[in-house]
Amino acid sequence: MGIIVDNSNMEENYINKSKIIIEGKYVLRIKNVHELSEMLNKSIRQTELYLLEQNILPYRYIGTARFIGLSGIEKLLKSRVAIIGCGGVGGYIGELCARLGVGEILLFDGDVFEESNINRQIGCLEKNIGKHKAEIIADRIKDINSATEVSYKNIFLHNDQFIEEFSNSDIVIDAVDNIQDRLDIAKACMELMIPFIHGSIGNSSVHVGVATPDNNFLEEIYSHKHTNNMLLGNPAPTAILCAALQVCELVKIICGIGDVLSGSLLHYNWLSNDLVTFDITNK
Repeated sequence: MGIIVDNSNMEENYINKSKIIIEGKYVLRIKNVHELSEMLNKSIRQTELYLLEQNILPYRYIGTARFIGLSGIEKLLKSRVAIIGCGGVGGYIGELCARLGVGEILLFDGDVFEESNINRQIGCLEKNIGKHKAEIIADRIKDINSATEVSYKNIFLHNDQFIEEFSNSDIVIDAVDNIQDRLDIAKACMELMIPFIHGSIGNSSVHVGVATPDNNFLEEIYSHKHTNNMLLGNPAPTAILCAALQVCELVKIICGIGDVLSGSLLHYNWLSNDLVTFDITNK
């Protein structure tokens, strides 16, 4: 007759031996999370959620947990976010989502890095010129946070693909540079009843807003009378600001905190220090 091993006791003993108290919280370091993951035969993400259910915080998130608490960390880790475009704005969005602990990230971009991208795109290193943007950003996300499950497609999505690709996402984030694609993605998100976080840049200006199922304001701001074909600059600070503000909206939506820019457009110009929020409703 074989010996029955109680694995649950082994895991409990390991956690009790490994957890430490920091700032009044039980925390577990990355090395211990990985070892526990092997013991549980679970993914890193599943293991971190298992710990959070026991009020044990993966130590990597302690700085964020001071702000949104363990429940906020858990909500982010359970979330699924699609990022459309992995260039100047999209690359930084992916970076921030990984550091926050977003549980699943989907990346879409058919473009490759070129020399002119070095001025603003976090994934564009000299050695990465000619490589696919989505693939490089996916690899970077994996290096940042092993708990984040990331997938990518080296494609430009078309209108007939939006519903299928976004159907299981909690949020879709805009990092595209084509107005018609932006409008079509927003419509698909309305049909799927999920928020679409819009962001656009030009020179020193940033525009950020959230299109929701009951208020798709993008059709108003991108009507023909409000658009032009001017070629605007895209310096790194502007791209980073836009990404940061969009991810702030993600945190507010997922964690249920703060005032979401729903049906509103935030305009910020770092050159003139103008900061204005416009209320926009569909006409």
